[in-house]
Amino acid sequence: MMLPIALMLPVVILLLGSSIDMMRITALERDLQAVADGGALYAAGELAISSDDAARVEAVAISYVTNTVSSEDAIIQAKADTQLQTVKVSISAEPVTYFMNPFDMVKRVEVYAEAQLAGSAGNLCLIALTATKPSAIEINNKAKLTAENCAIYSNSTSELSLRVNPTAEVLVDQVVLAGGFKGNIDGLSSEPVTDAPQIDDPLAGRQAPNSMGCDFHDYVIDADTGDSDIVPGVYCGGLTIDSAMVAAESGEYVMKNGRLSVLNQGGLYGDGVGFYFTGTNAKLDFAAESNIGLSAPRTGVMTGLLFFSDINNPLAKEVGLGAGLMDGHVIRSDNARRLVGTIYLPDDKLVVDGDTPVADLSEYTVIVAKSFELNNGPNLILQTDYASSNVPVPDGVGAEAVGETYVRIVN
Repeated sequence: MMLPIALMLPVVILLLGSSIDMMRITALERDLQAVADGGALYAAGELAISSDDAARVEAVAISYVTNTVSSEDAIIQAKADTQLQTVKVSISAEPVTYFMNPFDMVKRVEVYAEAQLAGSAGNLCLIALTATKPSAIEINNKAKLTAENCAIYSNSTSELSLRVNPTAEVLVDQVVLAGGFKGNIDGLSSEPVTDAPQIDDPLAGRQAPNSMGCDFHDYVIDADTGDSDIVPGVYCGGLTIDSAMVAAESGEYVMKNGRLSVLNQGGLYGDGVGFYFTGTNAKLDFAAESNIGLSAPRTGVMTGLLFFSDINNPLAKEVGLGAGLMDGHVIRSDNARRLVGTIYLPDDKLVVDGDTPVADLSEYTVIVAKSFELNNGPNLILQTDYASSNVPVPDGVGAEAVGETYVRIVN
């Protein structure tokens, strides 16, 4: 009985050893693939600088891999195509094994990666900041988003980073998604770039205006009070304009623990005005029959910012809907054709709803929000005529965003 066991023991040892060797080979393959991907991506970024110098780009790729790979006998190759804006990297290496070598069972591990410089994030006029939320940008029903001279960017890595309804349209210069696309591909004027790197919030460093104290409480202007003017200040409980036409003096308006609501054919007009939202239910609410014409400040803390919500205020976080609370900032107005400046809602959703063009009479409009939703049948038009506007464009958006390159793995 002992003899068969003795004969089987070497076989068992070989099998166990081979299993360990296979684990080593798999680990090496995984590590080499990560290095190849990194080298291809890094070198593809170099194409933005050395777009006509393939040899330089290839040298960058080989240098990256050489300084990163752990295998001393690795064979590294790189090939750049300046026309297709791609970089291919291949690595092969012999794994260190102890049981498979004597039987000539070991082959070199080979991996391959190809990355492409997809372009520039370009002239950014719409950014959805959420990192993972599905439908970070959502175009519903018969809605149309027109931004023919600028790019829209979704930071969400979800497979549904952008969703376009079968009857909706997106007419933009460029669509860039950190995740994927679902919906009516025929409704897009340009093929979306998917799996792009996420970008930082370009406005994260913007200072908030002073929101201490209260200048007004639960302020209402309606048919009884008649048409009126408003002045900058802190509006605790918000501001409601109901069936009246209101002119806003230039300056900063803080909506604290309440909405900015324009209802029942009321109107709000003003140049050089910025509205800041902080606290519970501090939301924008432009009803369907409202009339809106606004441009952002040219100086001060809110320079270039038309609407700005507080990202650091715990009272503005999710507290559940109901009790009069709104899900996102809402523009339902059928007469909101002039919205000049940047709408910055870093921790909230912007919903644009209605049946007529929105922002089409603006020199420029930029939207940076946690997520964005376009409903029903409006045509939201994001103009980019920065030169003709006296409202400054915040750094990091608009034409200033040109040069933000992005690369992606394409194999």
